[in-house]
Amino acid sequence: MLATNAPLELEDVRGALLERVRTPLGSQHAHQLAPFDDPQPARARIEAVRQARALIDLAEPPPVWGAEDVAEPLSMAEKGLMLEGGPLRAIAETMSVGATVRRHLVAHEAVAPAMYGLAVGLEDLSRVARDIRQCFEPDGTLADHASPDLGPLRSRVRALQESIRSKLSELLRDTKLQDYLQENYFTIRNDRHVLPIKSSYKNEVKGIVHDASGSGQTVFIEPQALLDIGNRLKIAESEQKEEERRILSELTVMAAEHADQVREIMRVVGICDFLTSAAQLSIDLRCVPVVPEPGPGFDLRNARHPLLVLQTLAPPPAQANGETDAPAPAPRPRVVRVIGNDFGIQDEQQILVITGPNTGGKTVAMKTIGLFALMVKCGLHLPCDEGSRMGWYDRIDVAIGDLQSIADNLSTFAAHMKALVRILALADDRSLVLIDEIASDTDPTQGQALAQAVLEQLGDRGAHVVVTTHFERLKAVPFTDTRFRNAGVGFDADALRPTYRVTLDVPQGSSGFDIAQALGLPGSVVDRARSLTGEGAQELERMIKAVEDQSSALEQARLQLERAEATAAAATARAQAKEAELQRTIDRVKAGAQADLLAEIEARQQQVKTMIARLQAATAETSAAESMRLANQTADKLGKLHKEERDKLPEDKPSPPPSSKKAAEVKVGDWVRVGKLARDGDVVAIDGREAHVSVGNMRIRVPLSELEVPHKPRPKRTARPAPREFKPRTRQVRTEGEVVSITEEIDLRGATVDEGIQRLEGFLDYHYNTVTTHVRVVHGHGTGALREAIREHLKRSGYVKSVRPGDQSEGGDGATVVALN
Repeated sequence: MLATNAPLELEDVRGALLERVRTPLGSQHAHQLAPFDDPQPARARIEAVRQARALIDLAEPPPVWGAEDVAEPLSMAEKGLMLEGGPLRAIAETMSVGATVRRHLVAHEAVAPAMYGLAVGLEDLSRVARDIRQCFEPDGTLADHASPDLGPLRSRVRALQESIRSKLSELLRDTKLQDYLQENYFTIRNDRHVLPIKSSYKNEVKGIVHDASGSGQTVFIEPQALLDIGNRLKIAESEQKEEERRILSELTVMAAEHADQVREIMRVVGICDFLTSAAQLSIDLRCVPVVPEPGPGFDLRNARHPLLVLQTLAPPPAQANGETDAPAPAPRPRVVRVIGNDFGIQDEQQILVITGPNTGGKTVAMKTIGLFALMVKCGLHLPCDEGSRMGWYDRIDVAIGDLQSIADNLSTFAAHMKALVRILALADDRSLVLIDEIASDTDPTQGQALAQAVLEQLGDRGAHVVVTTHFERLKAVPFTDTRFRNAGVGFDADALRPTYRVTLDVPQGSSGFDIAQALGLPGSVVDRARSLTGEGAQELERMIKAVEDQSSALEQARLQLERAEATAAAATARAQAKEAELQRTIDRVKAGAQADLLAEIEARQQQVKTMIARLQAATAETSAAESMRLANQTADKLGKLHKEERDKLPEDKPSPPPSSKKAAEVKVGDWVRVGKLARDGDVVAIDGREAHVSVGNMRIRVPLSELEVPHKPRPKRTARPAPREFKPRTRQVRTEGEVVSITEEIDLRGATVDEGIQRLEGFLDYHYNTVTTHVRVVHGHGTGALREAIREHLKRSGYVKSVRPGDQSEGGDGATVVALN
């Protein structure tokens, strides 16, 4: 339960969401933003927003554009009221958007399971939407093809209208009629075509008078020659309008039949639009998903007030939500830099006392904590750093600002006391209480005593309290009461201005004398004021100043350490970059030498291939065949030499990954990490500056600049099963009285390309000059590399007459049938 959230400015966060929605349906959900009473739906929304943010990171937000709030037209249709073209087209467009959103989220189930769960149950009404939309022209009028009868009826109406205009044009050119006309034109009165005739000649023109001018000088007569065709036009127009009404009525019934499904589409599309706007706000504010803990408490790191961050942003572009004519928002004051701060209370602590100078940011710090507690209850992400925690508070009470009321006859102090009375009556161990300048509008001695008593009572109730104050007494309480904790907003004594940086466990002085002097108060007045504060007060001020100086020195030391660490890290990165460049140079030299050696061997192989080609062209004499066999043997020896030389080369070792996590020189087949998904995957294609990455069962598009070095090596693939045992077919032939078995088939499945070609050459050489005329080479399907290499080699072989793929009985494309020379 919340006493009020107005002082914490949740309404401005709601406004930021409204600037980012894209449909009226999303606007409805943004307008309804309010804290949940139970933490479970808040946790569910925080997770759903995280998933929506992942879709935005992939440039794949739900395509909700075009959906409209059609609740009223649907209700009218259900009541039997005929809808016009505009509402019907809006219903059809919403149906179509629902189907598109469903398909989109089903395809992204792994990234956004929460939105997938919403959309998967939607009924696909795209066919109904198409049936409705195709009945209309782009301008919203019914199309001629909306029914078989409408087009001919409209053609008939147009023909009659044209005939009437033609006859009227002839009448206007009739010299006998010229003297009777008031003006040389025709017009329409009571849906009839008429001529403006002078009143004095109305009996000279045969026809029907349909109207007269206000002055009575002109009567509008439908000529006798037009009566019949005019009547036919009225009948045709009536039939046309009746057909149009019939079509609209049928489409209205169609919409009414699917009203419940369309309402569900509106609900789901609205939620998806709202979640996407919350995710975009999370990106703009650099938020993190902070899941509320069951109990109260908070530990916020580098927390930034959302409204201050919003002021640093350019206004978002106008969204496609139908509000194109809305006035531009007023320009926001720009903030140069938003300073993040740490806030927290430990387990035994309950009361955070924020002190510091006026205009130093004490109230903003307190509001930041309260607004964060509200945003968590609303299921939104928080603009802070990873590792932050926020507990769940059932009640948030605030006493901020001037509560003076003339109507209730309350002074500022009286109104403040009434607020404290109310807070004390309701506070418990599930409450967060925010009090600005507690008990400040009365005598300081009595005020600080009252303030301490109220805070101790709230502590006894178990409430968590954030309070701002200038009372010196409250600054000292945390040193004696472990339930209290100090937090001070810094002040730069040299520049005489606040630093807006909060330091935990260190109280800060009000620096009122310094600020007054900086604003122009005479030094003599300030010195006199210092003397009037008394020695005790000055001593306390000096003690606080000493603590501030010590804290500042520690902060400077920490910053120097961070700078030194950053310098060392930069030096390490430069050294690693130089080492990587040296390794790449070595690799290039080795690769060049390896390429030269392989090129020499391949040149020798090419010479042998040229020899074989020349022998192919020769006649099939014994000496030529013998020469061919010798050439193939030489090619085999060169192949073995090629393999031996390749094996002698040092094994290529992958260069160590760069010190940066970003992947460099991404190629198809690389194993990379998609940082936004925190998952590794295969690069299956590269399209410009984007890569297509296969992650599990999902294929996504990722900018090359966002790919990282994988955290883990590529998983080992399941070993390919050994090829099944193959028994070659043989046949027996009789040569010179002796029976000889001749192998007609070879199985190369599972072999590498080099190994397969080497075995194939031996097989062909064996069958050369035998009675075998055809052999079958079994290579299987696989990736197709072995099959293509074998067929290309066979086309160039001197043993081969022709090559063809096997038919269905011969193994299909997994085998090649060879006719031998």
